[in-house]
Amino acid sequence: MNELETIKQHALRITEEQRKNGYVSTGMYLYTDETGNILYVRLRMDKPDCTKWIRPLSRDDAGNWTQLKEPTFTNGKPLYNLQAIAKDPDKPVFIVEGEKCANALNKLGLIATTSGGASSAKDANWQILKEREIWLWADNDDAGRQYASDVKTKLIALNCSVHIINEASLNLPVKGDCVDWLAQFREIIGRDATMEDIVSLPLKTYAMQSDLNHVGELSPLPSNDDEAIKYLASLKPLDYDRVRKEQAKSLGVQVATLDKLVKAEREASEADDSPFPDVEPWDQAI
Repeated sequence: MNELETIKQHALRITEEQRKNGYVSTGMYLYTDETGNILYVRLRMDKPDCTKWIRPLSRDDAGNWTQLKEPTFTNGKPLYNLQAIAKDPDKPVFIVEGEKCANALNKLGLIATTSGGASSAKDANWQILKEREIWLWADNDDAGRQYASDVKTKLIALNCSVHIINEASLNLPVKGDCVDWLAQFREIIGRDATMEDIVSLPLKTYAMQSDLNHVGELSPLPSNDDEAIKYLASLKPLDYDRVRKEQAKSLGVQVATLDKLVKAEREASEADDSPFPDVEPWDQAI
């Protein structure tokens, strides 16, 4: 019997009481190391009334799958789908809340991951995503937005390029997630969504603001185009370079166009900052 079948048998025994109480098994999510070795699993069970039961399952000291708890990880918990992330280091990674959402995107051929539930970001090891391109998709509720904010903070510290999908603009119900959006898309359009469909979704607009007290903190970009250009022009060159692509998309212009506008604004601002007053030309020849 292979290890996966062994895990399934232990999971059946451990969840017997839940099944008697009306829960149905809807997921067994494998957390592995970068080479695919199973470290622990997360079990998910659901009731028709939408009640959820989600628990980790790990090995005991004897190596048997009997513990409803996570193993101890000295460097933080591994991300879900870690093997796929490690296998394709140049592909963008989509981050969602929960393994069910991650699997829905993985089935479309994307690389998607999660650290688990809404409060899990702080305990995860995000190092493998250093300097990667990231698409962050929050659930449509306060807990989901807080999770996205926590993850964003971790990723900015790793110098990631972060695109944040604007979940509030997707006509989702409260607590709606990417699974709901994919079903909605399939019903309306008549096919599965593609990566092109997903990366075309509305983004939240933000700019990087770095100073001595708030290095890497993100602040909202002004909604007025002129004010937005002024704000971007005020950023340090490295900070602007980190956000120029997503900001160009959010403003609906080409990156080259945004670069020209920001350059012109910087030049105008430097001219305005001159300590010398403007001199009126003398109207008579000398």
